[in-house]
Amino acid sequence: RKMLGLENEECIADICELLDGAGVKLLLMHSTLDRFFGLSVGPVDGGPAIAVNTEESIPIERQIFTAAHELGHLLLHSASYDADQAEEDPQQESEASMFASHFLMPNRGFEQVWSDSKGLPWVQSVLHAKRVFRVSYKTVLRRLIEEGATDDGIYEKFSFAYGSLYN
Repeated sequence: RKMLGLENEECIADICELLDGAGVKLLLMHSTLDRFFGLSVGPVDGGPAIAVNTEESIPIERQIFTAAHELGHLLLHSASYDADQAEEDPQQESEASMFASHFLMPNRGFEQVWSDSKGLPWVQSVLHAKRVFRVSYKTVLRRLIEEGATDDGIYEKFSFAYGSLYN
C-alpha cells in the first residue's frame, strides 16, 4: 500500500487506475468459463498483467477482489508462475485471498469503519463495511473470522439474519 501511495486506512477508489499507475497491465474480459474469475501473468511471460472476468453474473465486488487477489499472486508468488502447471496451489490461493482482503480493507481502516458502525445491528455493520470498501459481505465476514471476532458459523448466521431483515 505504501509503495502505491495509499495511506494505511485509505479505501481504494479505483483499483483499475491503481494497477495501471503501478505498471500492471489490466485486461477486463468476458468469459463464460465456469468459476473463472481471473488470472495473472508474471514478468517473465510479458507481465505483470492481470485479467479479470467481467461476465455479468460476477458481481463488481468479486471483480475488484479478483484484481486484488491476482495482485497478491504477482507480489507474493512471483517465482511460482509456470505455464505448464494446470493445478492451483491451495496454500498460495489462501495467501492471495488474505492479501486481497487486507489490501482492500487495511487494518486501521477496517477497525475505524467497524467502530463507526457500533450501535447498528450487526448485519447493518457488515453491509456498511461492504459498501465503504467495495467488497462482498463474505469478504467482510472472512475478515471478522481472521480477526478472531467470530468463527465459520458466521456465514450461516448472517444469511439467516439478513433473510429475517430483508425477506
